[in-house]
Order: sequence, then structure tokens, then C-alpha cells
Amino acid sequence: MAEPEFKSTREVILRTPEWRAALGFYETVLALPVAYRDDSLTGFETGAFRLYVEEGSAHAPVFELLVADVATARAKLLAAGCTLIEDDRVPPRCYLRDPFGFVFNLDQARPGDVRRPNLSTRPWHTETSRTLAAAPAALYLAFTSELERWFAAPGTLCMTTAVGAPFFWETEHDGQRHPHYGRFLALERDRRLEFTWITSATKGEDTIVTVTLATAGTGTALTLTHAGFPDEATRDRHATAWPHVLAHLDATLGPG
Repeated sequence: MAEPEFKSTREVILRTPEWRAALGFYETVLALPVAYRDDSLTGFETGAFRLYVEEGSAHAPVFELLVADVATARAKLLAAGCTLIEDDRVPPRCYLRDPFGFVFNLDQARPGDVRRPNLSTRPWHTETSRTLAAAPAALYLAFTSELERWFAAPGTLCMTTAVGAPFFWETEHDGQRHPHYGRFLALERDRRLEFTWITSATKGEDTIVTVTLATAGTGTALTLTHAGFPDEATRDRHATAWPHVLAHLDATLGPG
């Protein structure tokens, strides 16, 4: 089957001038885990899609479609009766409304875009936050090229730090070996990384771990979201384990 010309992502964008009130609603009332945060945009993991709430003039929820060339696709869609709502040539993207009312963000497909696991039937997730002594740069390396310093058993790590690249390592506990498999979904150096996570503890399901890093004094405010568990019991075990894992990471790295 040929690759589709227009391909959707999991992202839905909502813009509102009542941004802080909206963040309180989604983070507190709906209790959605935060997957991304900056000064004017926050992303919430819902399971089937990721909701980005942006500060600005209000608009209805906007979906995202990726194309190989935004200019060519925009011209084709305008000729077919679509209406241009917003246009941003750098980076190439635009908001369009089709003749039937569907509004979407037309964005450029980037090299390394990878297919994400479908979590729509596995809504269970957990979120852990901790302020660590190490700087964001050190923690980014700890989750990529230096995993054997604090997590992986020596000599077991096989990893290339690139979006779409698979990785493998083992841990050892009570004489037992525990394989870990995954691949990188997103890499923003010293800020954010996202990867799939498959172990016997996830019952072989392709879950997603998102780690965000923000400077906090001389250290780092780290938030780890783990989504896509097959059931509540599996979610609860990981909710208990991750704080211990991050405490071990903090103790191992210190204020490096």
C-alpha cells in the first residue's frame, strides 16, 4: 500500500486566552499527565491523542496533518476550496479549513518521524516528578548514552541516540536478567525525550515513557510520564517503582 499523501499525527491543538485556567482544568480536574511544558504551550497525554493547550486568541481544537511539502499541499487544497486561516512560512505550516468545516494544521513531515504505538485501548498511565541535583544536560545523557552508569547492567546496552532507532539493555535483580526493549520517538537535547518501553513488567505491551527536563536552580525539575499500561495493577507497580528509580538516578549522578 502506498504511503498516504496526508498523514495525521496524535496532536490536537487548542488555543485560548484563558491559558492558565485551562491548564488548571486539564491538569487538576481531568488529571491528565503533562508530557510537555514551556512558557506558552503545554501538552497533555490523553492516551489516544496528545492535547496541546496554547496561549493566544481562541480557536476550536485543531488536528494536524503531515505532508512532504507544505507549499505544494497548500496550493492543492486552496484550489479545492479550502480556506487559509493562518500561514507561517518559517517553519512551513498553516491552518486550513476544508469546505465541510474540518480545521487542521498542515505541517511538514520531518525526517525521522516514526509511527507511534496506539494507546487508545490502554488508558492507564502514571506520572512522577522530582527535582534532581544534576543539570538537564547530564540527565539527558543519563537516559541516552550513559544508561550503564545507573540503570543498565554493564555490557548489555545497545543504543543509538536517534529518533526511530531501537535500543536494548538488561537489568539484573536477585540473579534474574530483565530485558528492556524500545525505540526513540522524540529527542530534544537537554529538554525532552520520549521512547517506547517494553519489558516483562509491561506484559510485553509497547508503552511510552516521556521525560521532560527543566532547569531548577542549579539542578533539574524532571517529570516522567509512563503511559499505555495494559491494566491498573501494572500501572500501580510502575507508579511505585519509578520514584525509587529516580531517587537512585539522583544519588548516582549527584550535582554533576
